Amino acid sequence: MRGPRLGKRLGAVLSLVPEAARTVADVGAGHGALGARLAAKAGINVIATEARTGPYAELCRNVSAWHMRDRLDLRQGSGLDVLGSGEVDAVVVAGVSARTALDVCSQAPAKRVRWVVIQCVQGQGEVEPWLNARGWRVLCRVDVRERRRVYPTWLAEVVA
Repeated sequence: MRGPRLGKRLGAVLSLVPEAARTVADVGAGHGALGARLAAKAGINVIATEARTGPYAELCRNVSAWHMRDRLDLRQGSGLDVLGSGEVDAVVVAGVSARTALDVCSQAPAKRVRWVVIQCVQGQGEVEPWLNARGWRVLCRVDVRERRRVYPTWLAEVVA
């Protein structure tokens, strides 16, 4: 696929999306590179979301420039608000604080999401206690180093 490249940090997120996931939401998609790479995989439908107007416009521009507009469903809205119940199998949320990521995760049971992939840029120590307190199962954790920082990245199974 021509277009976006992923660094190690987002590459780790991509690698943890379960192969069984058929529809994935990239929440807070930012520039859209992760969503575009997900959409390039055979058999995966991607919904990429952004809450604010400026980042959403950038997402739309980038996806169009990569000739991926027909492969991604772009939506403007906060968290999982723009998703229907049962619409996605998995959610990825990366590049945000733990508080923001866990706010998104708190919506997952009501939306019947099966898996979440979480990668925070701050507050990483909050993630596992939050998951454990809710009985969610951590299926995998990888720590990726990029630009002298370590980014823990989790794949967790959602418990309703």
